[in-house]
Amino acid sequence: MDKENNSIDLIFKQNNNVYIERVDEANLDAENYLVDALNNWGYWKIVKNKEEADFIIEFSLRKRIMGDRTTKAVLKTLSGKVYKESKNYTASPTAFSGYNGSRASVQKLVNGFFVQTFK
Repeated sequence: MDKENNSIDLIFKQNNNVYIERVDEANLDAENYLVDALNNWGYWKIVKNKEEADFIIEFSLRKRIMGDRTTKAVLKTLSGKVYKESKNYTASPTAFSGYNGSRASVQKLVNGFFVQTFK
């Protein structure tokens, strides 16, 4: 809590631990795509237990028409304070994503939000 009041940026610095929390229609497969994409990027360490985390990524996925998927992420402190929030990223299934709209949308989220925000 002290970090939250003094320098919230330290909570979200590189190599810190993050816990992924699914909301909305996000299923385990979609969460796994996000975990894989974040691990490939390598900025943070993904943990399976909230107690080990420095912060939380609230991950949202919504189904759209024709296999399209929209993803969004909200970065929060352990006490629930919102630090940053992405816009919605929508993608269609293509050959590049294995015809998987969830995977395509997660890639857009990671490349468009996380990589650009935390350089």
